[in-house]
Amino acid sequence: MSNSLTKQDLIEQIKYLYETDIGDFKRKTTLYLNRFIEDQESSDLKNKLNDLKHTVLYQEISNENQVENIDKLRFQLIEELQKL
Repeated sequence: MSNSLTKQDLIEQIKYLYETDIGDFKRKTTLYLNRFIEDQESSDLKNKLNDLKHTVLYQEISNENQVENIDKLRFQLIEELQKL
């Protein structure tokens, strides 16, 4: 029996992760993505997930209205994960 997360589990984790600091949100989301990536067997999927992680999580975001930025980032991540 595997303890690995499904894509839907990952989406749910991100969907219900609430942080008020953009840095904390990015750190926890990166941790979730890294754990998910480790469980994947397909190198193609791993590459796509790593690309997603870099393009979404490592983008520069202003410190103004962090809650709004977190919501935008959350939506973007979930949308991209659903496409995979």
